[in-house]
Amino acid sequence: MRLYRAQFGFVNLDSANPCQIEAPRSERRCPAQSGQGEEERFGEGAASPNSQKQIARDRNPEEIASIKLAALCPCPLDLAWHDNRTSFFSCRKSRLKIHLRLHRLFAKAPSPVLEAVVGYAVKGDKRSGTVVRQMAHLYFSKEKAKPDPLEEKGEVYDLGEIRDRIKERYFPTVDVSIGWSARSRAKAFRCITFGSYDRHRNQVRINPLLDNADVPLFFLEFIVYHEMLHAVCPASIDARGAVRCHTPEFRRMEKQFAEYGQAKEWEKKSLQFFRRAHGRS
Repeated sequence: MRLYRAQFGFVNLDSANPCQIEAPRSERRCPAQSGQGEEERFGEGAASPNSQKQIARDRNPEEIASIKLAALCPCPLDLAWHDNRTSFFSCRKSRLKIHLRLHRLFAKAPSPVLEAVVGYAVKGDKRSGTVVRQMAHLYFSKEKAKPDPLEEKGEVYDLGEIRDRIKERYFPTVDVSIGWSARSRAKAFRCITFGSYDRHRNQVRINPLLDNADVPLFFLEFIVYHEMLHAVCPASIDARGAVRCHTPEFRRMEKQFAEYGQAKEWEKKSLQFFRRAHGRS
């Protein structure tokens, strides 16, 4: 259980349930002395508590979160919402304001998380950064989206057939979408990402460099096995908010792949192989 101490107490981040949204500060009225009528307490034409709640309901979560973030921030805030999960938080400071780009997951975040967002953006507070990363990890672990449309059949290898064989042999209860990722521009091959698993979409992406007759089938199968294993072994998050995908249990199960030794040996020389194949020295 992870607890974050907010200005008003402790909140359990493991639940990831948004707190009840308060009316924005600009719309809250101070209660008057007892004995006054509602018109006197709120002034002529002022909103009653019920109408304030209606205003809050009429606003979408992004509008409400924007108001709360602006109220928490000690300087002018330029805020933009987006759906890019690879960069769920980015911040740039200028002379007069803070420019903040946030994933829409934070629109429904509890108030303590919004406090942490501001603390991380304004002061670079490490504890606040931990809370921000924990919130993102919880969201992407629980919320699901449709897989991206990707081609399974390549020029040499059919990823759908490989996935089905891996599933039948190792993971009979695991269902994942799979496909070749988009071809990227030629790089210097300092490092290569052979595959990735997107838990948010339950989708495996394989680097199209592996769609090559000179790449042994057992190595491609190992990469698919490795990425499907992520669907079996959930990532963990430590006290600093760092996500650990390759846990001890993951490494133990990874070695159960029938041709694990061969695959790891080929992986060691794969960088040089692709450099030669693409005219790099």
